[in-house]
Amino acid sequence: MPQVPTHVRENHEKTAHLLFQARATLNAVERIAEDVSSNSTPSSESLHVLIDLLRDKLNQADRAHELEWVGVGGICPDMTPEDIARARGELGGLS
Repeated sequence: MPQVPTHVRENHEKTAHLLFQARATLNAVERIAEDVSSNSTPSSESLHVLIDLLRDKLNQADRAHELEWVGVGGICPDMTPEDIARARGELGGLS
């Protein structure tokens, strides 16, 4: 297993921290939306739609972040051997 260069590890950790901060921000917005949801208005309904979309995008970003890490030689215990091989370019494109 190749060792991940220090600068790659540090960049990965910075991105992980930013994703964590984005999730914390989303949690705060969800709390606000709970307070606003008692007044069912188009704006409050739109807020819930945006929260769901943002949550989905953050999940996609987390997955891409894991794939990048594995692709440069890192380890992610949640990935299947097929996911790992695909992230490292051994099986073709990513799905």
